[in-house]
Amino acid sequence: MKAFTWQHAPVICCIGVDRAVERNYIQLMTKLICFDFDGTLCNSWPPFQKAAVRFTEMNGLPELCLDSLMVGYGYPDEYEFWKGMDKQTQRDTLETLYRIVDDPHHEIMDGNFPVLFDGVVDTLEGLKQNGHTLAIVTARPRDPLNIILNHFDLRKYFDTVRDYDDVKDRGERCKPHPDQLLSVMRELGFQSENTFMVGDTCMDMKMGTAAGVRTIGVTWGNHCINRLTEGGAVHVVSEKFSDLGDIIHNWRAEFEAA
Repeated sequence: MKAFTWQHAPVICCIGVDRAVERNYIQLMTKLICFDFDGTLCNSWPPFQKAAVRFTEMNGLPELCLDSLMVGYGYPDEYEFWKGMDKQTQRDTLETLYRIVDDPHHEIMDGNFPVLFDGVVDTLEGLKQNGHTLAIVTARPRDPLNIILNHFDLRKYFDTVRDYDDVKDRGERCKPHPDQLLSVMRELGFQSENTFMVGDTCMDMKMGTAAGVRTIGVTWGNHCINRLTEGGAVHVVSEKFSDLGDIIHNWRAEFEAA
């Protein structure tokens, strides 16, 4: 990939150049790339499904359908996750399950720690080297998220993070509302035309669409191409994580063709 690097840019920081012109140039050349975490950067589904089975057995719940649990994220009233369970009980049970499995060290996880998708570290490294600004917007709570970020030494790549705790701490609504994404853009000084949202579910795409940013769906997480495009994905990556680098680099041609 022949990516843009700062040594290829004109010298804009020389003596006498207006600093405002320099800032405008940098923002035009660089992008803010916001990532969802679970299902996008981190493959948390294998330990999640094992924990969901244990949770079901431990609590004497009805039969669990793992396929529905995976594709039904964001559509809790359209799928039956536990056979015969009423919708309100299902929503409450699902929320309890999510909060338990958010902690990778919880006993129900039985030592099954999430892993990163192939190519994540190299791609993040390349995006940072090319001058882009990276952020995370996730529904995972802060402390469990930091456990995983620190475990894989990922925190250094991200300029800011919005997590489940920010819903309370900042009074921001969670996905699919745009609040957390807009909050990141304000903090880091980016406009919608220079911002991307990358995620694996319709909730990520709906949030990005509501914020007016460019949306990229990935299919190695929860949702298929149809779900992602229904949610507002302008571009969908289905092969490998490293393809994101090419899309960001060639963003104008990619999105005009989509």
